[in-house]
Amino acid sequence: MPRIVSDTRWGSVTIVIIMGGILSGVFTPTESAAVARVFAFRVTLFVYRDYKWRDLPHLVHRIVKTGAMVMMLIGFSVAFVYMMAIIQIPAKVTQFSLGHQQFAPECECLPPGPLRAHPIKSARSKPHRRRRLALKSRHLTAFRQSIK
Repeated sequence: MPRIVSDTRWGSVTIVIIMGGILSGVFTPTESAAVARVFAFRVTLFVYRDYKWRDLPHLVHRIVKTGAMVMMLIGFSVAFVYMMAIIQIPAKVTQFSLGHQQFAPECECLPPGPLRAHPIKSARSKPHRRRRLALKSRHLTAFRQSIK
């Protein structure tokens, strides 16, 4: 048991640096991560002696490769979200879902009325929308009465 505790001592110090630095207000989370990284690098080189100075270029190469892959994923995801917003796919999916829910029969699980914005408020400036919403409202009322 004492050998296990002594082996984990340096890893525990890393946690203390991160959490202690953030909670005491000495570091921001980003600065705390940077300080812990430098500490872990020094412990790896000088205490554990897992890597030598001659291994440093290979380690940096691996780190850069991993960082590049992560940055590519982030870049492509940002571009994908941007394109989805330009094409307005989330709005179209929401409109499609709400369009099919408003004609669902009434039950205790759904709130009364259609599950969308108030039709008068959303159509004040557009008369063609008002006519369309009035027509939908008449159809919805007729549908609800036919169910009862």
